[in-house]
Amino acid sequence: ICLSKDPYLLENSKFKSSNLFKQIKVGSNSREINSKGPNFLLWSFNKFKKLHHKGKRIKIFIIGLAFKGYPETSDTRFSTGVEFIKLLKKDKLNDVVVYDPFVKSYHIPNFKLKHTNITNGFKNSSAVFIINNHPDYSKFNLNKLLQNIRKPFLFYDAWGLYDEKQ
Repeated sequence: ICLSKDPYLLENSKFKSSNLFKQIKVGSNSREINSKGPNFLLWSFNKFKKLHHKGKRIKIFIIGLAFKGYPETSDTRFSTGVEFIKLLKKDKLNDVVVYDPFVKSYHIPNFKLKHTNITNGFKNSSAVFIINNHPDYSKFNLNKLLQNIRKPFLFYDAWGLYDEKQ
């Protein structure tokens, strides 16, 4: 997911080399697609939940709340993870827990976050979403962590940090 302001800056640039960029509206089109990311995650999750956990209370573990993981930041402006959590919280049957070592509750005022560690986050979860590309998120021992999940289970790696076969 590209940074929110960069496409607009390029689209409004006065450099001649950016004329094609302006004509095909790469900036605004990419932002429009990216703004739909949380809704796409919700759509994917709802399909899974309807098929496997309809009407049941389930635990969802969100990894990565900052708008980007690399370089490290606590900035949650335009964060896909935060927007996704807002959508998930509308369904009172979802118990959402989060992990982001750089984003604390005070970074998002009036937003009640249930922070946990990686092991407890996976434990008894029905769905795990890796939302940003922090390098540490690709170093989890998935085989060990997935032993403590509820089945059936949804693992959504938005950044392709893990090999699909894994």
